[in-house]
Amino acid sequence: MATRTWSREELCELTRGRLVLMRDASAANLPVPGWLADASLGVVDTDSAESLANTYPADRPLLIDVFGRSIQRPGEPQVARLRMKFGEHWLHIELTWLNLLGTPDLDGLVCLVQPVTGPPITPPDDAEAGDHDATHWMVMTLDDSGLIVSVDGRLRDMLGYEPHEVVGRRPTEFLPVESASDSVKLWLELREHPGNVNTSRRPWLRKDGTSIWLEASYLNREQEGDAPVTAVVWDITKRMAQEQELRQREAEVRALAEDFRLLADEVPAAVFRCTADGTVEFHNARWAELLVGRDGVTRLHDLVAPPDWPVLNAMLWRLAMAPRTDQRTIELRGSDGSSTWRLSLRSMGDVQAGPRSFVGSLSEVSATLQLRREARQDPLTGLLNRQGLSEQLEAALAGDLARTVVLFLDLDGFKAVNDSFGHDAGDTVLREVARRLGTGLRPDDVLARYGGDEFVAVCTVSGAANLDAIRERLILALGGPIEFEDGNWDPRASIGVVRPEPGDTPASLVRRADLAMFEVKRARSASRAHTDPRP
Repeated sequence: MATRTWSREELCELTRGRLVLMRDASAANLPVPGWLADASLGVVDTDSAESLANTYPADRPLLIDVFGRSIQRPGEPQVARLRMKFGEHWLHIELTWLNLLGTPDLDGLVCLVQPVTGPPITPPDDAEAGDHDATHWMVMTLDDSGLIVSVDGRLRDMLGYEPHEVVGRRPTEFLPVESASDSVKLWLELREHPGNVNTSRRPWLRKDGTSIWLEASYLNREQEGDAPVTAVVWDITKRMAQEQELRQREAEVRALAEDFRLLADEVPAAVFRCTADGTVEFHNARWAELLVGRDGVTRLHDLVAPPDWPVLNAMLWRLAMAPRTDQRTIELRGSDGSSTWRLSLRSMGDVQAGPRSFVGSLSEVSATLQLRREARQDPLTGLLNRQGLSEQLEAALAGDLARTVVLFLDLDGFKAVNDSFGHDAGDTVLREVARRLGTGLRPDDVLARYGGDEFVAVCTVSGAANLDAIRERLILALGGPIEFEDGNWDPRASIGVVRPEPGDTPASLVRRADLAMFEVKRARSASRAHTDPRP
C-alpha cells in the first residue's frame, strides 16, 4: 500500500491546538520549521531521554512502542495515551507520532502532544519514578504438536507452577474453556506460515484457580528439531486493570458529556466549548439554530470578520494566560458583513495544568446595536444627538482634562432660511453644515447636533493649543454659500470655546460653552451696533 502524503495545510490543521516536537530515526531532536511551529500551541524542547524520564514508569513501554510503530508505518499517524509530568504536574496526554522521514517539507518524525481528560494521577514513589517497572515474563519452547518443551522465567510468580509441572503439557490446558478454540486457531495459522509471529492476549488459569492476564507472542522459527516454536509471555494484568479503569472512566465521561449535552440543549442561549485557538469542540442545539445556513463553522474565527480577528485572538490569549478562572465579553463584526456577535467566554481549569479550554455563549446583537445607534444618533444629520454627546463628554471628563476642548456652535441667521424657503431647505442646510464641520475636525474629534441649529464639538488637543485657532478652523470649514431649491444661504456661526474644569459634569460643560457662544454673539451684535451710522 502506498504511503500517504501530507500537504502543509493538512499538517498545520493536524498540529493546531497541540504542542509539537520533531525527532530523527534515532530519536534525536530535530528543529521544528517555523510554519509548523506557528500553527501549534508551542514547541517542546525536551530530548528523548528527558521525555522518557518524565513519563509515568508504567507507561514508558507505551512511549517506546508508539515511536516504534511510527518508524514501521510511514505516513500513518500512530496514537498513544499515557501520563507525563509537566513542571510539577502529572497530566494525561495523547501523543500522535507521524513518520515523514524522506519527505520534502519535513524529513523527520513529528510528535504532537495534547492534554486529555483522565482519572486523577497518583504520583509514583521515588523508587518507581527512577526505575522501570519489573515485569513478570517467561519464555517457552513448543514442539510441532504444541507441547511445552521448556520454560524459563517467572513461571512460579505468574502461574504458581514449577517448570516440571508444565513441561509436556499444552498451553491450552492453562486457558479457560472459552479461549481454547481461539488458541487452536492461532496455532494452526502459525504453523501454516513459517517465520510468522502471532500474538494473543487472554486470561490464563493459575494453579490456585485464580486467573491472570498474559500476552504471548509466538514465533515460528522455521527450523527442524524438537522445539521450532518460541513463545514470549509476560504479565499484563496490571495493564489490563488500568485499561479497564480507563474504559470505565471514559464511559463515565461520555455519560456525563451526554447528560451535559441534553442539559445544554434546554438552555435558551447558544452555548459552546472551545479550545485556546477558538476551535469549537461542543455546542448545543440553540447554537445550531442560530447559525443555520452558515455551514463550515468549526472555529470562532469563521464567524468573525477578518479585521476583528486580532481582537478575538487577544481575548483568547488573555483568558488562556489568566492565573485564575476569568470571564470576558466582546462584540465583533460578523464575517457576512451585516451581523454583529456578542461573545462571552469563561476560561476553565488551571493555567499551569496545560492548554485551557473555554465555555461561552454567543448571541446576534445587530438589532440591539441598531437600536442603540438610533438612540444616540440624530436622524437628520447622522451626527450624535444629546444622549450620544453626553456619553462622549462623560468619557472625556474621566480622562485628561488638559487635552479636551468643547466648542458650542450656533448658526447666525438660520431662522430666515426656514421662514423664507421652508423646512426642506432648512434640512438641506443643516445636513451640509454637519458635513462641512466634520471636515474641519480631526478623526479623533467628536461632533454632535445639540438641537435645532446648534452643534457641539469635543476635540482632543495638546495642552498649549490655541483655542482661537480651533474656532477659526471650524468657521473656515463652513465655506461658501449652500445651494438648495429656489435659493442659497451663506452659513455663518458664533462659536464658544471652553476647557473642562474640575467638578464639571457633561451638562455644566455644555452650559459654559453655550454661555461662551452667547458672549461671542453679543459682542458681535454690539460691534455691529457701534459701527452702524444711522442715528
